Amino acid sequence: MPYLNTMPSEEADVRKLRELRDLAYERELTTELKALEAAFDQWKENHIDSRELNELIHDFHRGPRRRLASIYEDLEPALAVARAVAYGVLAYDEVPVHLLDELEAPIQFFQDRAQP
Repeated sequence: MPYLNTMPSEEADVRKLRELRDLAYERELTTELKALEAAFDQWKENHIDSRELNELIHDFHRGPRRRLASIYEDLEPALAVARAVAYGVLAYDEVPVHLLDELEAPIQFFQDRAQP
């Protein structure tokens, strides 16, 4: 993947990128968990049984949770933040301007690709 040397060297910037990466992960995970919450609601209302709910929980772990973990654990924080900005998970105004300048190329890289 291009732009692998995007990690800033200033410790404050590194901390900020990690903070933003964690915020983006939390937002995407929350979105995915809301779908699982709906399944729990269906179970409580007896629209699905315990086995179906259990399968949906396993599907969540095999699917969305694994996908998000691979993104946010495998990408360096700068690339994870660039991806999150490109896909609208983080707003441009949440990222310090000087970091946006450094992330311009990787943000464009992710914007040029379809959102997963």
